[in-house]
Amino acid sequence: GEEGGGGCNTADTTHSERRKEYIFNSILDVALPMLSEFEAHDLSNLAYANAIVHSNPTLEDGGDGNTTTLFDRIAEESLPRLGEFDPQRLSNLIWSFGMVGSGSGSSSSSSSSSSPSPPYPELFRNVGDAIVSSYDTLDEFIPQNLSNLVLAYAKSGMPHPALFRKVGDHIVSLEDHREFYPMAIANVLYSFAKVGAYHPPLFERMAEHIFEQKKLSQYNHESISKVVWAYAAVGEPHPMLYRKIAAHLNAIPNMYKFTPRNLSDVVWAFAEAGQPKPKVFRKVADHIARRVGWLREFKAREVSNLVWAFAKCEESHSKLFEKVGNHVVAAVAAAGLDDDDADGPSSESFG
Repeated sequence: GEEGGGGCNTADTTHSERRKEYIFNSILDVALPMLSEFEAHDLSNLAYANAIVHSNPTLEDGGDGNTTTLFDRIAEESLPRLGEFDPQRLSNLIWSFGMVGSGSGSSSSSSSSSSPSPPYPELFRNVGDAIVSSYDTLDEFIPQNLSNLVLAYAKSGMPHPALFRKVGDHIVSLEDHREFYPMAIANVLYSFAKVGAYHPPLFERMAEHIFEQKKLSQYNHESISKVVWAYAAVGEPHPMLYRKIAAHLNAIPNMYKFTPRNLSDVVWAFAEAGQPKPKVFRKVADHIARRVGWLREFKAREVSNLVWAFAKCEESHSKLFEKVGNHVVAAVAAAGLDDDDADGPSSESFG
């Protein structure tokens, strides 16, 4: 959100979280004994609602020492009945498991009542197989369904080459891509790159679609960073696309909505793609340099990617590098490390 403003009351927030947990636990108390009676859309909705609030509580172990989570139970009920899920419910179901299984939301409001969920390979494999074999075309899947679908596989780290090939071929075959809103495009490109399912026609068509738009005002910080990262990650330096995105970044009034990860991914992508844009790099550097204490919010990999990108593009910024140097020295001292413990830079990003 925006910086500044009046902040929220901690007591009110705690009360709200407890209220939310109470409501969800009350619903689960009623739902769990009758889960086998749920229709497919009910199972999908239950998974989706809990994924949205990052809730996957650990259930009672029944005295046998084996624990199970809510999503374990939903998977158990869903697997034999995948044919009953329509495209929207199917994509919502697998998206929910992707968010929970990836660690994006694997705990409930109370850390004592939940545990990280394992990935669900059988569910992901069977859903992918079902879509590939049961649908001649993917016309019944709207753009958001397709985006949620591939994003789930990317988040969970479970590639399904046949599914990604089918989705990519379908998107390329469409005459009109205007129904693909910016975040859907970004998530599709990111997901294909993340699982290593490079689909050249898809990346070319999406680049053309983005380039054809008069302006990129609908692309927010998250979608911009994912798009440039995806093209760099698959080794597809699309000069016209990078020029257009650079012009957009130079035109926006400030970068306060960009997270540390967004910024490090943007400069990493321009550097990795061999598309140095001095004005973009200077704008990023100025933004980071003027924010007091903000580097503490950067993960080590984000700092590493940031300085690597500037070095690769031979872009210098004394204030930024001084700030990064002081930050690294302080971090190393706080961790009690010596020079021999330092790791080399990583070129990985979203991950």
